[in-house]
Amino acid sequence: MGLQSDLETCRIKETGNTTGAGAKGFPIRNVLPLKGKVKIAIVPIDFANAAGDGKPNYMYEDDLKKIEDWATYFSRGKMQYVPHLVSNDWVRAPKGAEWYTCAPCGKGAKVELQPQSVALQELITLVDPLFDFTDTKFVYFVFPTEAEKKFGTALYFHEQTVQTAEGQQKISVYGEMGGAFLNSVRKHDIWEHLIHEILHFQGFIGHGPINGSNLGILSNQWGSSQAITSWEAFLAGWFAEDEILCFEKEKIRESFLVSLDSVDSFGDKKESVIVKLSNEEVLIIEKRTDGPFSNFKMGGSMQDPSNQFLNLNDYTAYVVNVNKEYYRDDRNPRLTENKNFWRYLREDGSIAIKTSVTYSGIQIFRESDVHIRIKSSE
Repeated sequence: MGLQSDLETCRIKETGNTTGAGAKGFPIRNVLPLKGKVKIAIVPIDFANAAGDGKPNYMYEDDLKKIEDWATYFSRGKMQYVPHLVSNDWVRAPKGAEWYTCAPCGKGAKVELQPQSVALQELITLVDPLFDFTDTKFVYFVFPTEAEKKFGTALYFHEQTVQTAEGQQKISVYGEMGGAFLNSVRKHDIWEHLIHEILHFQGFIGHGPINGSNLGILSNQWGSSQAITSWEAFLAGWFAEDEILCFEKEKIRESFLVSLDSVDSFGDKKESVIVKLSNEEVLIIEKRTDGPFSNFKMGGSMQDPSNQFLNLNDYTAYVVNVNKEYYRDDRNPRLTENKNFWRYLREDGSIAIKTSVTYSGIQIFRESDVHIRIKSSE
C-alpha cells in the first residue's frame, strides 16, 4: 500500500506527564521482561486468624494452564509465562494477618506492624524449602479474603532483593485481590488477576481507554474480554512488523480500504491501523469480536449497565495522546475516559462503528464486516 509509512513513524515518544503507572508512548518502561521466559511463583499463604478455604492445587490447576496459554497467544509466542504453584496446600504464616500489610497501598491497612521488606522475607523464608527461587521474576501471593477484609493484608514491591537457599534473588511482588473492598472476590479463579498485575510490572499502563469496562484484561480482569489493546501490544513489541499498518495524517489524500482481523482472535489480515496525527497523538483502529479469551455474550457489568459491549462484533477507534495526563478514577469510568490520555471515538454514544466516525480530519467508514474505509475530511 503506497500510503503506508514505516512503523518507526508511529512509535511516537512520550515526553510529558510520565508516571510510574506505566508507559503511554515509546519507549515502554518495564521492570519485568517482555520477551522470553518469565518465571512466576504463586504462593498461597494463610494465617491463624484468617484461615484459607479449599485446596490450592485443585482450585488453581486450570489457572496455571490459562496463564501459559494467554501469554503465548497475546505475545504472539515472543514471551512465555512459566507459573509454579509453590504449595498444594495453604502455608501458615508465623504471625497473624495484620503483620503482613502495606499501609501506602490503600488496601485497607492503616499501619504496618513490621516493615514490608521484613514481612516479605519472612514469607519467602517460610516457603523456601518448597520451591527453587532461581531466576524467579514475579511472586504472586494469594491471601484469604478474610485476611484482606479484616486486616488489609497486602504486599507490593516493584523490585526487591530477598535471600533464598539459592542465593539473593531480585523479585517483583504482588499480593491482594481487592478483598478489602469487594463484596465477592473470585478466589477460585486467579489467572486473570495475576496477568492484569504482572502486565503492569511489564510496563502496561492499562485501565483504559474505558477503565472498568468489559473490553480487556487491563480495564477489568473479570470482564467479557481478557485481550489487550493493540497500542500496548505495539509498545511491548509483540506484533510482527507486517501485522500493523502505519499512516501519517498529512499523507492521506485519497480514500482507501483496509481489512482487519480482530485483536481478540487474530488471523492472516492486519491487526491494527495506526494513524499518526502529530508527534504526540495517534488514532488507532481495531476490530473487536469473540475470541479464545473474549466472550462478548457476557455483558451488564457495573460499568456497562446498558450492555453497550454485549455481542460486540465491530470496528472501534480510539485516540492516544502520549503526553496528556494519565487519569484513573475507579468509581467513575466515564469521567476517567473523558479526562484520560486515551479515549474511544463514539458514534451515537457507542464505541461500535456502525456507519462512520471522524476525528482531527480523519474519517473512518464501515464498508462491510470485513472492510473499513479511511479518508481525509480536510
